[in-house]
This record gives sequence, structure tokens and C-alpha cells, in this order.
Amino acid sequence: MRRIACLLLVMTGLPLAAEEVEQIVLPEGYRMEQSFAEWSKEQAQDKAPQLAKEDLKKGITRILVFGLRRGESPSERYLAKTYGVYFVPIAGCCVTDGIIEGAKAYNEVVEAYLKDLYKKDIFEEASKVEQKLNE
Repeated sequence: MRRIACLLLVMTGLPLAAEEVEQIVLPEGYRMEQSFAEWSKEQAQDKAPQLAKEDLKKGITRILVFGLRRGESPSERYLAKTYGVYFVPIAGCCVTDGIIEGAKAYNEVVEAYLKDLYKKDIFEEASKVEQKLNE
């Protein structure tokens, strides 16, 4: 019976913690317009880094994600609020080589840019913040 109650809380969107969690709203222009689904692995490895560079020139700093998501993690909220880095879903659970390799190649460019910009690994910093919240 206890499992059913937890499942219902998750399905209804009610917070599992005592505190309401603020949802991150993507800024204008942050949704991904380009689909990687039709790209081959090789096309994705070639095109996605250039797309990331173009986005960074426009001031768009996002990390592309795919798969089942239950919402933003504390580290994702920290990165959005502290550094303006947003996690943008580009696919659900059904993915292609283009989606997988495109997200990987795109994110590698963004992560390198952010490490150079801030002279530290902000993703590691966010992970430590999340660990402290979970203690």
C-alpha cells in the first residue's frame, strides 16, 4: 500500500519533500529548434559542435539531455540560477545515434567553454551543492 501512495504522489506532481520546489523556466530562445534525430552518428559529430559554437556566440548556454526525466535536479537548478546554464530536453527515451552523438558533441563544446570562462568545473561545484542538500 505504501508504494501506491508514493506512486500517486509522483504521478500527481505533488512534491515529495515538505518544501515546494521551484520549476526552472527556459528563457526565450533556449528550446532546441534543431532536431538531431535524422542525423547519422558522423553527421552529429560534425554538425553539433558548430551549432554549439553558434549558440554560445548568441549567449545561449544549454546542456542537451534526453531520456525519462522527473524534473530538474538540485544541481540543474543551481546551474540555472547561478550561471545561466539550462538543461534542455531534446528527446525522450526513444533516441537515435544522431541524438546521442549530437548531444554528446554539443555538450562537450559547451562544457569546455564554461570551464574556460569560469576557470573551474561548475558542474562539479553543482554536484557538491546537491550532495550537501542530500545530507
